[in-house]
Amino acid sequence: MHYIYSLLKSTFSERFDNTELQKKIWQDVVLAFSPVLSCNDEQRFSFQASSEAGDLGTALLWIVQSSLINGIKSDILQDTGPAIDMYQYIMNLPPSYCGALAHNDDRNNPVIINRSADMLLNGRKMYVTGGELSEFFFVTAREQGDDKVSCIMVIESGALPRHSLEPLDLNALKTVSHARLNFDNYRVSPDVIIPLDARSIRRTIRRWSIIERSLISEAVLGLIGYLNRETARITQISPVKEHAYDQLVDMQKNIVNRQIRQALNHEMIIQDYIDFTVLQQFIERIESTCSEHESILPQSLHDRVRDLLFVKRLAGIGLG
Repeated sequence: MHYIYSLLKSTFSERFDNTELQKKIWQDVVLAFSPVLSCNDEQRFSFQASSEAGDLGTALLWIVQSSLINGIKSDILQDTGPAIDMYQYIMNLPPSYCGALAHNDDRNNPVIINRSADMLLNGRKMYVTGGELSEFFFVTAREQGDDKVSCIMVIESGALPRHSLEPLDLNALKTVSHARLNFDNYRVSPDVIIPLDARSIRRTIRRWSIIERSLISEAVLGLIGYLNRETARITQISPVKEHAYDQLVDMQKNIVNRQIRQALNHEMIIQDYIDFTVLQQFIERIESTCSEHESILPQSLHDRVRDLLFVKRLAGIGLG
């Protein structure tokens, strides 16, 4: 086992709500496993972190960096060109920097930019993976009067108003930080607005979100494998049959690698899905077995089951 997986496993509970330790461990992770996607990766970090260390939180943060953040950066560089100041800024972002995408609006208070009123930004982003670990944020916004995202900007964490980043306790995925992001008449410098048209912004986020969801499905399968092994080791009962599990993992890895290849080649990404009925059965068997043997299983295992069930609820089992 790579020492990073041992480190993630041994510090799993210690990192709960410990931002400083989370930052330190994350730097170790990116030095060992740069968040760069390959279409021929059979040992992808996000899968291995879940499968070997049972750390779905760190896996999800790596997925955000490798798919959404790096994908958006790549598309910006392709669509803007070196004559634009933003091109040089994106090029100079250190690979070790943790970025976040602030995209999920509060339905009742979406983030809106008012260009006619000194470039003021108002509204709320409900869920930002990375939260206080992030050194910069891609923030999407609607122009005044628009009903869809039509603007994207990059804001460094140090430029955010005090208390605008609100820690978010999900009662799950506690090995990394999560947050809400609030703007109240925040004046945006024109320099931070990325010169992309609304259609290109929405296309970029849609494309890389497909990759993100497939990678999450793969990481969830990794966690199921971890929980299955650990539960069997303690209770002598395997909730999930290995042959059926291995088949689903192989199918998902093939889907992910094919979609990454399509994305890197700027082709249309085909949205394929594994059998979510089988995936749901796996999760239910893990949950049932752990519940029946609650008294003899360590708290750290129950915490990992909680992560699994949270992602299931969050996605309505539509994890692809």
